[in-house]
This record gives sequence, C-alpha cells and structure tokens, in this order.
Amino acid sequence: MLPPPILSDLIGTIYDCAINPARWEETLADILKLMSCEAAMLYCNDLREERPLLNKSVGWSAATLAERQKHIPEIQARLNEWFVTEPPLDAAFVASRQLQPDYLASAPYVQDCLKPIGIVDVLHQPLLRTPTHFSELVVARHQRQGIVTDREIDLVRLLLPHLRRAVSINNLLAAHSAERADLLSLTLTEKTDYLRDRFGLTHAEARVALAALTGKPRCAIAADLNLAEATVRAHLNHIFAKTGARRQAELIQLVMRDRVIARGTEIAA
Repeated sequence: MLPPPILSDLIGTIYDCAINPARWEETLADILKLMSCEAAMLYCNDLREERPLLNKSVGWSAATLAERQKHIPEIQARLNEWFVTEPPLDAAFVASRQLQPDYLASAPYVQDCLKPIGIVDVLHQPLLRTPTHFSELVVARHQRQGIVTDREIDLVRLLLPHLRRAVSINNLLAAHSAERADLLSLTLTEKTDYLRDRFGLTHAEARVALAALTGKPRCAIAADLNLAEATVRAHLNHIFAKTGARRQAELIQLVMRDRVIARGTEIAA
C-alpha cells in the first residue's frame, strides 16, 4: 500500500478540491499515477434537475467522451443490475469481475468505445447514491496495465471516505454560494466581527479565517496577510480547535452552514 506521507499528501489534495473544484483534474492525475491506470472521471449529477454538478476527467479524449455518452443507457443498466444485488456501501463495480466474458466480447460500449483505445477494464466506485444525487469515480486500465487487481480496489477503498466528503462539500458550497457571496460582500470589519462573535476568534485569527474562506492555500494566505507561513499554520490550528473543524474545507462548510442559519434568523426577525 502507499507510504503514509504520500497517502497523507493525496488526501490533503482531495480536500483542497472540496473548496477549489478546478484542482480535480490534477488530483485525478495523481490518483491515476498511483494506481497505474490510464484514465479517470469523477462526476456528480443532480437527479432532480437532470444536470451535472461536477464533471471532471483525465486521460479521455473529447472523441472518446462523446462516444461514451452514446452508451450511457447501457452503462447505467449494468450498474443498476449490480445495485439490485445490494452490494456493500464501499464496494466497487469492476467490469472484469462483474460481467461475463461473452457479454464483454459483444457489448457495444466495450467494442465501440473502450476497445479502440486499448481499455481492457473499468472500475466504478459509487461515491453518492441518493434519491437526489449520484456521484462516482470511474477508473480505466489500458491493456499494457492489465485488468483491475485487488491493489487498485484497496487503494480506491482507502480514498473512498475522503472522496465522498470532498464531493459532498463541493455540493454544499454550490448550494450555498449565495451565503458565501453574502459573507464575503461585507466590509472587513463586519466580516471579522461576525467570525469573532460566532466562533470566539481573536482579531488575528478572524483575518486568517477570512482568507481561508477564499480557498487559498496557506502559502498564499501568508503572502496576502504579510505573515510567516508558520504563523498562519498556528492561527489555523487555533481556529480549528475553536470551531471543531479539522481542515480548511470543513471550516468553509461550517461557516456557510452557520451563515445560512444566521440569515434565516435575520429574515425571521
């Protein structure tokens, strides 16, 4: 399995994606490299409005993605057949294990989309599956890499809780974008006073917390506030201790939820 420092860095990168979805491509590329896989995609669909909330991919050409789109009904049918068997929540659907060789030899999706580019196996890892949302990580293996093994399945399972949480935070921030914009539109004094009153932060901690809400990394926060990175780290540790958040992404999630409640109270009053 992965050395602890590499795993820790990858998990940290996944949580960075929670507050900055533009980083998903870079993170998917890192996952592919560690798994020795060819291509990946991560998406989350709003089933009520039939629209994508998140759609990131690495290693797939535009032509292949367009061809894959034609086979979505077939892909969904095979996944639904698997879901009917009530697999464990952390289980992954692996084509080479769940589908019969005869089917793979004749399936249009395999023959028309995957085989021409040398893909020999695909792993689907559901992240969210609710009446309103469906999200999954899809990882493909090339013929030079061979079919999916227990190693790849175990690695995805190791990352699963972090991927799920990051996608959930993505959805929450998208849903509460108005509250985030509302908070950031206040004057500097109003923002710092709000954070100090709600979470018991010092003035210095509130300034760092505000910078953290923009999604910037520690080094950028330090540069913006003209502080040493070690000082920013210390302030963040104090902020996490006072708010109960463990990471920057959780801090943003917490503040946005609190702002929703605060705005609702203001409106009711």
